[in-house]
Amino acid sequence: MTRYDAKISYKINIRDAIVEILRTARKFFKYRELEDVLELPAPVIWRYISGEVKPSVERAYEILDKVKKRKLIKEVLRRAVAKIDGDLINLYTIVYNIDLLKLAAVEAYIEFSNFNPSTILTVETDGIPLAVMTAAYMGTKIVVAKKRKEIGFEDYLEETYLAFDPPSLITLYVPHDVLEERDRVLIVDDVLRSGRTSKALVNLVYKANAEVIGIFALLAIGSRWRSQLEDITPKIHILYEIAQG
Repeated sequence: MTRYDAKISYKINIRDAIVEILRTARKFFKYRELEDVLELPAPVIWRYISGEVKPSVERAYEILDKVKKRKLIKEVLRRAVAKIDGDLINLYTIVYNIDLLKLAAVEAYIEFSNFNPSTILTVETDGIPLAVMTAAYMGTKIVVAKKRKEIGFEDYLEETYLAFDPPSLITLYVPHDVLEERDRVLIVDDVLRSGRTSKALVNLVYKANAEVIGIFALLAIGSRWRSQLEDITPKIHILYEIAQG
């Protein structure tokens, strides 16, 4: 184990995951709204949320199916997005909210677990909380690309790209033996804007002769990222997209 990667040893417990989803959703939905989405009586939902009883495995998967079809997690995030002024988004209230991160990690599990990822890759620093939570649900290792080299490693994979805001050249580093040829990599980030950071991560994966299975992000602001990413990865899933005027 290094400071660049760590193995998270447990996968999703579907019954516990459903309870987490319901508890967080209740902070943004009224019981009658949850009744409509889940097609369950409010007293049953309350018993799950309160911890009085857990749903059976079969019931948990039924609820998960409704959560997915009705896009409940996406709607929770939409209601949680706080606008400071006009189109300016308070990202801190999203990327460091543990309840929302748990929901987002469940969404990542729903969308990408069938791709059998072995590694979650992100870049320091704001993407780390979501990446850690996602790796925990997926039962994978996590790798963090950094903007500097650290003592203790000799060989690095490197990728340099032009950032927009502010305009500057940024180099990302990953120790050479952290990403392995057999790895199936899901790239996770908090926000997509230009898409250049995520593209740099994709290139790091290719330099390691590993496989990119997809990109997952909490938010996408605007559409510039599409031209950078849509042709270089098999799947991109954004939990919530915000148009930019």
